[in-house]
This record gives sequence, structure tokens and C-alpha cells, in this order.
Amino acid sequence: MSPSINIALLLGKSPQLQAVSELLARAAFRCNVFEAGRDLIHSVTQAPYDMLLIDDELPDIPAIDVVRAVRGALSRDVPIMMPPPTAVKTAWSTPSMPARMTTCAARSVRAC
Repeated sequence: MSPSINIALLLGKSPQLQAVSELLARAAFRCNVFEAGRDLIHSVTQAPYDMLLIDDELPDIPAIDVVRAVRGALSRDVPIMMPPPTAVKTAWSTPSMPARMTTCAARSVRAC
């Protein structure tokens, strides 16, 4: 796994997603954490991201508006994942999940 994979994580109201950045770091991903949709939208025009993980319950604007703004701002397709809260809670409590996520993310990024 190359440590050069850069992931943007947009946290919302889901407490389970807060553990994701730590797991990504342990799996050798660079992870930039954002707490507001507007901050992520601004950042994607400044820094290249290989994947975006976006909570579906954001404090400032609807997640779908963030996705639309990101798609409009970028000249290339970037994988965007919006895990449902129950899936995140279940998946991250599974001991083998960090290894599975590393494999999945590497495949997704290589496909871009």
C-alpha cells in the first residue's frame, strides 16, 4: 500500500466516523479531516484527493450538495463514499475491517 493515497474525510454527526481517520492513518493513508461541507468544497480545489468519505448528516449543508459541488469543482472523477451510519458502526467494530478497507480503497484508487 502506498502512503501517497490522500483521503478527505468529512465528519458529520456520526460519532463512529471519528475513528475512521485513526484507522486510515494506521493503514498508511493520509487523511485530512473536515467538519464542515464548505471547508471540504474549498479544499478540493486546493489539494488533490484520491477518495472522499462523506457523512450523510452534516452540520452546515446537505451531503448531496457537497457531492454536487465537489463534482462541479473537479476536472476528474474522484471516488466518493457515503457510508450509512449503521454500516459504519457495524463495520468498524469488526477486527478485520481495517485490512479490508485498505484493500478496497487501494482497488478504488487504482481504478481512477
